[in-house]
Amino acid sequence: MKAAIINQYGNRNELLVVDDYVNPTITNDQVLIKTYATSVNPI
Repeated sequence: MKAAIINQYGNRNELLVVDDYVNPTITNDQVLIKTYATSVNPI
């Protein structure tokens, strides 16, 4: 799974793209949502 991770506010250097991020493990009281598209507003 690919992931784009932002740990703190800042410029594009704060963005970490990971190509081999491990799929999360969920429990019986959780759901896993697959996101097809998203965006980030710079404001």
